[in-house]
Amino acid sequence: MAGSLRLAKSASRSLRNRSTLTRREVAVLSLLADGFTAARIARTLSVSERTVHKHLEHIYAKLTVSDRLSAVLVAQELGLLDSTPPLSCGDTV
Repeated sequence: MAGSLRLAKSASRSLRNRSTLTRREVAVLSLLADGFTAARIARTLSVSERTVHKHLEHIYAKLTVSDRLSAVLVAQELGLLDSTPPLSCGDTV
């Protein structure tokens, strides 16, 4: 019973935090989902690599995840990102 209550509180807190992603954090997540490295995200957004890592740190905390793949998957589940994979060189539209 106590474990269920703790889990429910954690889930509730997580849902509140998920809605507080900034536009920049969503942009970082989007580029992450496209397979960009932190260095490439930094170049694309004209920020330092350290800034990208800070954004990722905040994203992980808000989504209550601990890695890039989980962050992207959770963001897609929440509808924060387009869930269709990017086209590769050989794909046609």
